[in-house]
Amino acid sequence: MARFDVRPNLHKGSRERVPFLLEIQSDLLSGLATRLVAPLVPAAQFGPPAERLNPLFRIKGKNHIMDTALIAGVSDKLLGEAVANLSGNSTDILSAIDFLISGI
Repeated sequence: MARFDVRPNLHKGSRERVPFLLEIQSDLLSGLATRLVAPLVPAAQFGPPAERLNPLFRIKGKNHIMDTALIAGVSDKLLGEAVANLSGNSTDILSAIDFLISGI
């Protein structure tokens, strides 16, 4: 596991709407069988993103929005191999999480 890895969503029931999941869990907790993830939704399907709450990322040539309000814990078995890493966008990712939790 690596924090800020983008992984394919292997859950058949949700992967059409949410093709990728962004790992946001600390690497220090890699021994857990679960991962804290944020859904990455194709921008064309998302609608207008909320400023600060829903950052935009380019993944595999397409724009995706982080659906921060739907952060969830999932089994590590629902995650495919990493296709990208968004560590370079850590400020935007953590700001969105902070805004969701604290409103600032």
